[in-house]
Amino acid sequence: MPFHLIHSGHVDRLAREVLFNFEWIYGKIRGQSLNEVLEDYSLALEVRPDLDVRCVMVWQYKYVTMLAA
Repeated sequence: MPFHLIHSGHVDRLAREVLFNFEWIYGKIRGQSLNEVLEDYSLALEVRPDLDVRCVMVWQYKYVTMLAA
């Protein structure tokens, strides 16, 4: 879904419905991996560098690292 929203120019919708939707984030981490989720954020930042998602990326990394410990 993120790939399609980014490449169709719907970055605002991506941010609203995906990147800041913690249920979606949790589901994608469980179904795929943290790396896949972080890749979605990186791709979004390539298209819209002003998108304020870095704090969410740091939270995800810390959360998963804590769970793995």
